Amino acid sequence: MGQAQNVKNPALRIEPPHWWTGFKENRLQLMVHHKGIANCSVHLTAAGVTLDKTTPGKSENYLFIDLTISPSTTAGTIHLSFLNKEEIVLTTTYELKQRKKAASDFIGFDQSDVVYLITPDRFANGDPSNDQYTYLKETRVDRNDDYARHGGDIAGLI
Repeated sequence: MGQAQNVKNPALRIEPPHWWTGFKENRLQLMVHHKGIANCSVHLTAAGVTLDKTTPGKSENYLFIDLTISPSTTAGTIHLSFLNKEEIVLTTTYELKQRKKAASDFIGFDQSDVVYLITPDRFANGDPSNDQYTYLKETRVDRNDDYARHGGDIAGLI
């Protein structure tokens, strides 16, 4: 067997850079970028992780690896070897991290998190002292012109 390149090879890039265990969706696709990687076969070693298939990219520098992560898989390292004609040309590791919170502990965005597409200028003019600024293109307030500044502000929203 040939000499494998060092794990710290800066020319090798894997996306996403790491993944987590314990997701409901247990399939993962890695995109690997390295010169000539599409011509390689892949061997991996990790308890609870299976290699489903590899797909070369349109460029010879990309390879897609489809994995299945068993629900019982624990956090740790996947050891990947890339072989060209049975000769190891590159080895690296890929990290599976432990989830810090269960999915049920996450609360999504709601009305307390976001003010969506609000334009204060179109609301009440709650603080007339901030109506005129000499550095603005429009230096005056004209509430009768739909395209002019109306003078609304955060104080008017409140």
